[in-house]
Amino acid sequence: VTPLDDALVEGPETVVVTLAAGSGYTIGSPSSATVTIADNDAAQAAQVVAVRIFYNNSAFDGNNPAANAQDDRAIAPDKQPLLPGGTASFANYTSYSKGINGLMVDIQGLPGAPLPADFVGTVGNSDTPASWAPAPAPSVSVRAGAGVGGAARVTLIWPDNAIQKTWLRVAVQANGRTGLAQPFVFYVGNAIGETGNSARDAQVTAIDQLLIRNHPASFLQPVELLSAYDINRDRLVNAADVLLARIHATGPSTALRLIRVP
Repeated sequence: VTPLDDALVEGPETVVVTLAAGSGYTIGSPSSATVTIADNDAAQAAQVVAVRIFYNNSAFDGNNPAANAQDDRAIAPDKQPLLPGGTASFANYTSYSKGINGLMVDIQGLPGAPLPADFVGTVGNSDTPASWAPAPAPSVSVRAGAGVGGAARVTLIWPDNAIQKTWLRVAVQANGRTGLAQPFVFYVGNAIGETGNSARDAQVTAIDQLLIRNHPASFLQPVELLSAYDINRDRLVNAADVLLARIHATGPSTALRLIRVP
């Protein structure tokens, strides 16, 4: 069997099989045949193994807007991306006062250095993402081996409040820099001041203000990442958080929708 070098060839590959005389096997006449075999390169493609939402430029990462290892301390443990075919819930959007300003995409087998253009974003608040508007481009940085299972951790950062009170759709492109065999699409949202008090909607109302007021936290006993009442993520729950919920109050027509995505 004489195969082509798999490392040099993309797509289906050809081998020539020749049977020795007297081997007891036949493949018809003549005694050699050309066979097309499946491409093995797809099995070697990179994969997105995790997407993380984090509160960039918050007390949890040292109030540092730059991408660095401290950002891992600001990952929201109760949030996850909304994937195609899913219906949104409080697990898919944040109430952070600075909007969506930090995401991490862990890519196992990342072959290159991704560019901002490799993360195509759109923003909107409907069940038809095809009609959404282009999102600002993020800054992109990579920390090798920092992701889940030793994957490369690609950090995407946007300026504070550049994306807020809306949904963000991100399509990680499939190309030589990402190594993906096909695009990876996910959604995350933001509703400033929302405490997740209702599973039916994401409206920010007087109820959210009351819940924040009833869960105070001071320097003596600061809150952790899981707090739904620390709107500005300074580890305190006080009048500043109540005010944010009041300023960003929404109703049925202005609230973040619990979308169902195709």
